[in-house]
Amino acid sequence: MSEIVRIRVDGQSGYTYDDTLKAYHECGHVILQIYMRHTTKNILAYVTIREEGGSGGKTHCELGNHIQEELNSLSSVENKRRRIGWTRLTDEEKGQVRLLKRWVCAQVAISLAGGICHNLASNGMIPQHFHAESDYKLVDKILNSFCNSSIEKIKIRSKSEKVSRKIIRRSWSKIEQLATELERRKYLDANEVENIMGFGL
Repeated sequence: MSEIVRIRVDGQSGYTYDDTLKAYHECGHVILQIYMRHTTKNILAYVTIREEGGSGGKTHCELGNHIQEELNSLSSVENKRRRIGWTRLTDEEKGQVRLLKRWVCAQVAISLAGGICHNLASNGMIPQHFHAESDYKLVDKILNSFCNSSIEKIKIRSKSEKVSRKIIRRSWSKIEQLATELERRKYLDANEVENIMGFGL
């Protein structure tokens, strides 16, 4: 990993979260959304590090606001599994549960990617959870809607984090390019991200 960030100690929080780290954080989400788009059906609209709604940046997906809607529709069969058991589900319902689990894992991986990315970009100096409260709340919301137990939550979260880390490390040179442009321009739409990445979204 390149040593590219400027870390300054802040007397109150312990860290200063500058535009470089914001850019890497948001680009983590972008990269995972691109790789997971077939599972989640997310469509990237834009990414920005401008202040929006009190957060340091925002990765916007055209379908991102429908996460709860997706959860509601897909979790109905999961609730049935909890009531009657796996063996009494039809083959179609079992397929829906498997689809739901893949969707959950993908969304959790996307949500965790921002913190993983700024942690790597800061050479481990900035913790993953720092400046990622909304990401972690979304992870908890998704897992609470799907999982039967805390053990299942831990397993899915761990698996999703491993997937996220693998994709981020494999894509690091692209993330660096994307983060550099995002820090400079503050806003990139889907076409601009596509041009930087070198392939269609």
